[in-house]
Amino acid sequence: MEVIFTDPNNLYFLFGIPLLIAAYVYNLKYKKKAALKFSNFEAISRVFRPTKLLTHNMLAFSVSLLILIFLVLAASGTTLWYFGKSNNVDFVLAIDASASMTADDFSPNRLEVAKNAAKEFVDNMPRDARIAVVAFSGTTFVEQELTADFNKAKESIDKIDIKEVGGTDIGNALVTSTNLVLMETRPKTIILLTDGRSTVGVPVEKGIDYVNNAHITVYTIGIGTTKGGKFSGSEAISTIDEELLMKLAFNSNGKYYAADDENEIKNSYSEISNVRNQNVGLRLSPLLISIILFLLILQWMLSFTKYNNLP
Repeated sequence: MEVIFTDPNNLYFLFGIPLLIAAYVYNLKYKKKAALKFSNFEAISRVFRPTKLLTHNMLAFSVSLLILIFLVLAASGTTLWYFGKSNNVDFVLAIDASASMTADDFSPNRLEVAKNAAKEFVDNMPRDARIAVVAFSGTTFVEQELTADFNKAKESIDKIDIKEVGGTDIGNALVTSTNLVLMETRPKTIILLTDGRSTVGVPVEKGIDYVNNAHITVYTIGIGTTKGGKFSGSEAISTIDEELLMKLAFNSNGKYYAADDENEIKNSYSEISNVRNQNVGLRLSPLLISIILFLLILQWMLSFTKYNNLP
């Protein structure tokens, strides 16, 4: 469980609390001096009593102080993140579209098998889920913004083809995927499918930090057979950096799946779609505003009693 603030700069207004307390103490002492202007013995006797911080005015002051605190917290976008069950998940499919995905150890190749499995995953997603699609190689391409239209998502998957930008930038794929769901408080999951290792661009460690700061779970799928396969225009055989993919998944509360055939890819997607325990974000601003309204009503009611003003 963790509390974060989407607008933390507003928290600086909390420095006004010591000023309010100082003003409260000063007004207590000021009232003592004012009492000397009266000639009756009762007023004079009050002057020489020890100063009390806990007076009948303290309730009115405390209410005002709480209103300030809750107002600042509401303006700061206070959000509570906890681990719980939810079907309202936002998914981002990040599919490797580098040249090595044309390898022939899958029929017709790795990319086409990955796309077919991804479309089947979309069909089996929870009804209230949403999805975005990105493809990556040496850079990352947003194929589909976050949407609840599953048909549009499948169309965008169909259109993914091999990218001409060389290399594989997993770190940038994580950053771009995170940005697509960054402002959402629904549970957020990235499914990253690749057949290689990060060779260019953003360091994966920075991508992991960025993902964790956004409370996103990452599942990684390594696609490729043990013997490997040749890809178009090259005699090289791509290898999967399983250690990196396991580290990435582990550090973001996810899981790594090794998929050496089409059924394994589909089983991986199926297991991920059935996960119900997620990082859930709860915006506390509406609750804080309700508390502020209650305190304002309480403050108004106190105006009809002996607790009607601040010292």
